[in-house]
Amino acid sequence: MGGLIWRGVASGGRNKADNWWHFHRHRWVQMMNGTAMQKVLAGDEAAAPTFALLPPGVYNMASKNKRLPTCSYSSPFFDLVKPKSMAKQYKYKYLPDIDGNSFSGRWRGFLRSTSCPLKATIYTEWHDDRLVPWVHFVPFDNTFMDIYAIMEFFLEGHDAQGRRIADEGSRWASQVMRRDDMLLYVWRVLLEYARVVDPQRDRLAFIGDLVKEETQRYK
Repeated sequence: MGGLIWRGVASGGRNKADNWWHFHRHRWVQMMNGTAMQKVLAGDEAAAPTFALLPPGVYNMASKNKRLPTCSYSSPFFDLVKPKSMAKQYKYKYLPDIDGNSFSGRWRGFLRSTSCPLKATIYTEWHDDRLVPWVHFVPFDNTFMDIYAIMEFFLEGHDAQGRRIADEGSRWASQVMRRDDMLLYVWRVLLEYARVVDPQRDRLAFIGDLVKEETQRYK
């Protein structure tokens, strides 16, 4: 299927009546909501309290209505929708990944799929140095404002570039984001943690000749 899809819950913190509009997943859903976008473009800023849109005419992309589970205070802005399995989501060409309470648990699956993954995050993860933006995935910033321009680029005649990123990401992830790679990374972290908490940590891996050489160099 063409286009972009995102489904998720309103995680990312404990939202309440006096702060829910500050939450990034609420902002994302409203920015992807065609009805809310049309109202904001018509001058009704109160229709989308989670974000401030750039001036009309900057972007030219219509978005479909994808909404979050709601509370009484947010129900005027969101509706409940039925869940959609990841297998069905993988049928879409573009899969944006949005942080929840912490880093996303979907990212590895997105990369290993045949869809083009898009990523906005504040977290540093173990595989970051193994992936190249615009080669293995498409980055977008945490305001989400650039997502309109990014999707306009792909949907307006650059589908082949999106397909190439999807293929490169899937191929690379199958080589460097295997279960074995994750186990090795955790093993190395545990080794370092064991060294740090060891009462004799100052004497572990001590190499006298190197220390002596460094001391003489700076005399």
